[in-house]
Amino acid sequence: MNSIQTLIPQIASPPYPVPLSLLNDYLYCSRRAALKIVEGWRSANEHTNRGDIVHEHADLPGYESQISNLKSQIVILRALPVWSEQLGLSGKCDIVEVELRSPSNLKSQIAYVDFGDL
Repeated sequence: MNSIQTLIPQIASPPYPVPLSLLNDYLYCSRRAALKIVEGWRSANEHTNRGDIVHEHADLPGYESQISNLKSQIVILRALPVWSEQLGLSGKCDIVEVELRSPSNLKSQIAYVDFGDL
């Protein structure tokens, strides 16, 4: 096996997962995505400033819970980490809404999620 063949697997599979936000940036504008990932460039404008303000609460890890009626409870998860080892992707969902049913023991259905390292 020559040296070029040994390099191909290293080039083909990234050493770390690709951020989902990078895919979103790439779909919006591939040039801006390249500038952002290679040079760390991000231009601030009216839209990015507004997005930063709107996302302040969504980016705080945690959850909120509310009984919607006698048969279900709504749990809103914020900054929920997601990943796929198979696809080599990782990211964070700003807001995820989950409906829990069964009024008998709603609290036991909420799994503990440790958001300490985000």
